[in-house]
Amino acid sequence: MKTVQTTSMFSTLTIIGTQLPRPIALTRSEDFPPHKLDVSHGVHVPTMRWGPSQVPRGAGHLSLRLGKRISGGSSGVAYEAEVLSSGTEESNIIPSDPSPQEQHLCVKVARINRCRTLAREAWMYRKLGGLRGIVAPHFYGFFAADLPETHRPFPPKEDLVHLEQDDPTVDEFLPDDDPVDGQGGRDNSKWCEWRPNPDAPILAVLVISRGGETYFGRDHYDSSMQEDVRAVLLDLSRASLLHGDLRPPNLVRAPANAIPCDLPGCVHKWNIIDLARAYAVDIPVNAALYSKTDRTPEEESNLRTWDFFLDIQQSSYRTKHFAL
Repeated sequence: MKTVQTTSMFSTLTIIGTQLPRPIALTRSEDFPPHKLDVSHGVHVPTMRWGPSQVPRGAGHLSLRLGKRISGGSSGVAYEAEVLSSGTEESNIIPSDPSPQEQHLCVKVARINRCRTLAREAWMYRKLGGLRGIVAPHFYGFFAADLPETHRPFPPKEDLVHLEQDDPTVDEFLPDDDPVDGQGGRDNSKWCEWRPNPDAPILAVLVISRGGETYFGRDHYDSSMQEDVRAVLLDLSRASLLHGDLRPPNLVRAPANAIPCDLPGCVHKWNIIDLARAYAVDIPVNAALYSKTDRTPEEESNLRTWDFFLDIQQSSYRTKHFAL
């Protein structure tokens, strides 16, 4: 059996579990790119550089058994999941091929009116590129299927976090939903015009590594932990992403197979999760520009914008959410 550590090797997914009356098959779905954040002016602007990801066809198949509920939030529910391989008892289930190196994953299941939100989070994982598995969990794909009547409601109501206002016909407002002048790659995604329909619901799931415990007060008073979180945020900035919703529940212990970062011997202790409300930027700055002595006025402006962006990222770790 072949093994794979990451991401776009899977075209299809089967999930089973006590929460489902029968196995359900899903296929890889396109994601939902954002408009670009103009950091200097605090507004979103369209860009054609970012389009929906190409969906792998004819690639591998992943089979998972859902386990216990891990957590829940406004966008959905996260469950433990066991990878089903050729050695399982489910003879009628297609085994995973290739098989992830991790045998226990996390499946995030969207509320029926938050499928677009999960599609956005999937794009953010794509934007992380080589930093997946370093500052955030490994990403195994975003999958969707029509939800059969026999499987409704799913996720079950008892697994959902109660929301004061939760109209099943209304999707969550995303940071770049305000009108902009012009069109960008966002407009080419099927999720741009998608609206939830309770009579014809979609099952949308995100498959990632299973992280550890969330960030607690005892962690916040450990200087080495603080240093690592700041380093994680710096690496996140390298991917030109601003988290947008950094809170203790969105920091989890990195899994045992976390990849070392660029610094020799450095393996981050923490991973960032819940990227649906992240902002994506495009600031043309690199290490060579910092050492350049004859910078143009435009380059100087880009450096100031980049430094401002870094400060915003780090300041998210100094908010009331971390007054633990």
